[in-house]
Amino acid sequence: MFGTQPEFRRRAGLALFAAVSVIVAAGCAEPTAATPEDAPAPAVVAVAPELRIELPLVPSDTSLALSGPGGLLYLGDTLTAARERFPRPGGSFPVDTLPEELTGQFEAEGWQTRRKSFAVILKEERVALALEIRDRLTPAEMTELWQASLEGLSLPEATIAAGEIRYLFWEGPRVRLMLMAAPDEAGLFTLARAIGHPVLMTSLRMDSDSARQDAAAAAEQLRTAAARAPKPVAEPQN
Repeated sequence: MFGTQPEFRRRAGLALFAAVSVIVAAGCAEPTAATPEDAPAPAVVAVAPELRIELPLVPSDTSLALSGPGGLLYLGDTLTAARERFPRPGGSFPVDTLPEELTGQFEAEGWQTRRKSFAVILKEERVALALEIRDRLTPAEMTELWQASLEGLSLPEATIAAGEIRYLFWEGPRVRLMLMAAPDEAGLFTLARAIGHPVLMTSLRMDSDSARQDAAAAAEQLRTAAARAPKPVAEPQN
């Protein structure tokens, strides 16, 4: 459904939300069990190097934060604070699965509905990364949420654009804030907001160098899809 969107969403979004990945990718479709002949051969998984990160002793020491319905969430905040800032809505799916390369080093908790997801990656029960994804936004909804996300922020350190795909990055001492918007082939948008330790975010391609590559690749896929789309047939004129 969102195959044309940047790679970070596949790795950070789909992997972080692996418990409900089919819902993210296919719009609430139920997963189907693989048959023996369909099952892939066991893969040899390399052991990922440990990510050494140091979280702020006082979370609010930085001006960068992720705004939620319950207030501002800072890097280094507790899980309790994350739950208060982004309360889980009724009817949502729980999320607690990490990307494979982070398993054993961190923990995760979050939730997902059809159009909205939120999760945190935790280091010793403190927020090392928080990610919110809003899906299937109309252009008007996208514009409104984009402008609201910029309130109170200074000019970004990095701005990346390719077609309608946009990334903004803010950097602070041991903290990074990212804002991303991308359309799908139907003209609906996904908006992602993330805050986290720069080392952790870079490992999930939430950095400006990766964003340039991913935005360019996604924009090219959108152009290719548009070129292949059936052209409207002009009505004959009397």
